[in-house]
Amino acid sequence: MNKRQRGRKMKRYALIGLATLGGGAVLGLTGGLAAPLIGAGMSTIVGGATAAAAAAALGSTAGIAIIGSLFGVAGAGLTGEAVSAPPTHSTMRH
Repeated sequence: MNKRQRGRKMKRYALIGLATLGGGAVLGLTGGLAAPLIGAGMSTIVGGATAAAAAAALGSTAGIAIIGSLFGVAGAGLTGEAVSAPPTHSTMRH
């Protein structure tokens, strides 16, 4: 492998890493903002005292951090996979 090919490969890996971090950050922030709504929706659908306690836990600071982290990890994985996969079709007109 010559120097030019190695440079292209390193640049591609760097861009995949940046896209992965960006996607994880965006989805993690979105998940953190949506955490109280997720808890409220869960208590509405399930109902009862147990669901109310779970909704309160999800709406707490720790719950928001956990949900934000889960969304961030999932978003980073999905973004990294999507960016690293080769395109399946061309959108250019011939």
